[in-house]
Amino acid sequence: MKKEKKIEIVETIRKNLENAQAVFLVDYSGVDVKTLESVREQVKELGDSFNVIKNTLVAKATQGTKWSNILSLLEGPNAFAVSYKDPIALSKLLLKAEKNIEKLQLKSAVMYGNVFNHDQIEAISKLPSREVLLAMLLGVLNAPARGLVSALAGILRKPLYALNAIKEQKSN
Repeated sequence: MKKEKKIEIVETIRKNLENAQAVFLVDYSGVDVKTLESVREQVKELGDSFNVIKNTLVAKATQGTKWSNILSLLEGPNAFAVSYKDPIALSKLLLKAEKNIEKLQLKSAVMYGNVFNHDQIEAISKLPSREVLLAMLLGVLNAPARGLVSALAGILRKPLYALNAIKEQKSN
């Protein structure tokens, strides 16, 4: 590969990582190209990317960036799955692919500046998706306001009940 092409690839990797939330490293040794393509298509449906890239190019692209802690993980053949939206959804998809494809192995991930091993990725994948977590957060944030509205409505109802009782007494 020519030097200009390598520089172009490094810049593309660096640009893609600027918007990334997580990077997963997958060992693809012994997996045929057709199977890798099917994984790539599934990842693409999530709006993420899955590419086989030389470790040296990834190392050059991540030096001096927030992804520099990936350098210690660059051993052996790696495919890189990059999550731009929901790392939890991508981790679920990769773990499912790992179970279905014998030789595919999810090795590690870098998310939010931290390195995660396989067991930690499994634990993260059991979390609800981002949308569900946001809905739960909104429900928790909305509860005090709902309680306040109910309390204020109760205060307004008491005099109305008293007035209705007086009205009923006078009409009888």
